[in-house]
Amino acid sequence: MLNLFVHFIRFEGEYWAVFNRKAREMDEKRRCKDGDGTFVPDSKKRGLNMEQNKTHERIYKMILTGFFICLGLVIPYLTGHAAGVPGTVLLPMHIPVLMAGLFLGYRYGAACGLITPVISSLLTGMPALWPTLPMMTFELITYGFVTGLLRKKFKLPLYVSLISAMILGRIVKGIVFVFVMMPSGFKPVLESVTGAVVTGLPGIVIQLAIIPVLVKLLENRIGFGKNQELPEPDNDRSLEALIAEAVQEIKSGSCSCILIRNDQIVHRGQGPGVQPLLELMETSEGRALLENSFVVDKIIGKAAAMIFVLGNIAGAYGITISINGKKYLDKNGKDCRGERCVDAISDRTGQGICPIERSVLEIDDPQEGYEVIATTRKALLQGKIS
Repeated sequence: MLNLFVHFIRFEGEYWAVFNRKAREMDEKRRCKDGDGTFVPDSKKRGLNMEQNKTHERIYKMILTGFFICLGLVIPYLTGHAAGVPGTVLLPMHIPVLMAGLFLGYRYGAACGLITPVISSLLTGMPALWPTLPMMTFELITYGFVTGLLRKKFKLPLYVSLISAMILGRIVKGIVFVFVMMPSGFKPVLESVTGAVVTGLPGIVIQLAIIPVLVKLLENRIGFGKNQELPEPDNDRSLEALIAEAVQEIKSGSCSCILIRNDQIVHRGQGPGVQPLLELMETSEGRALLENSFVVDKIIGKAAAMIFVLGNIAGAYGITISINGKKYLDKNGKDCRGERCVDAISDRTGQGICPIERSVLEIDDPQEGYEVIATTRKALLQGKIS
């Protein structure tokens, strides 16, 4: 089941990669350029902009929510009918809902907690429409909501989020029990909640044992759902402001390359061409700094673009960017923006193509390109080529 899930997610990821590439190609055709190829800034027409990313990820999470709902229907049916174990013992419907919250966030976890018991009750009769369904529905909504809220929003550890949700869910169930059953006194409520916990101890142990392992395994194998939330629009505006600040710094001559991460400038590099990028790639600390950063560079050609892809940046903005550099970043799914687009990056004389750019014209693999770039730059410094 786990391998099937992983293959399903990877297939979906490949689908969205193709979709994104086509969307960027269409967006590129709609871009406005003046006579010398200068980009006309228009946040509503950016290729694969933040809003597009958010829309794609929302759709992706909706698909995964549907998958967890299906698990919430199938697992209880198999354990109850095939194995003959009561649901109050193994609590099989809890597992997909808790995983949805931990894996997808509180919105989708709560949706999974709401929809799963209702559909299950209508299709299989489990849980009973009255009085079990209302109590179980509110309990599962709490599980999905609290796990997602604590882990994704407040960044608490997985086990803390899971155990907190399990405790709060049972408290909510006890509160709903009061309104549904209208018991006389506090003792019946306490006995009901305590009895449910004691009966469900095997299920609780199973949840604490396998849910963290499954969530971590899925995150590591798929690379999706790690402890992160989609950036809010405020973050996007913050990025725009930081890009503008970085562009002004570079134009002033104080640096030639700036790295942005977590809404702040984390590195400034100075040097001709790709020298600042090569210096970063030469050390593990530099590579870690480059990874997932948004890079603002004075000039971005195909050589710089290949280093960006190899370094796994989040996106790039070039004050001057070549057509080949932009195409390479678009092809590899990197957010690419520019102020001025040119046909090619010229050499120092302005009469031909930059030798480093020329060295990677026919290369597509970023690792191979990086090695050729480093070799060519060394030859340039030694005066072997010009």
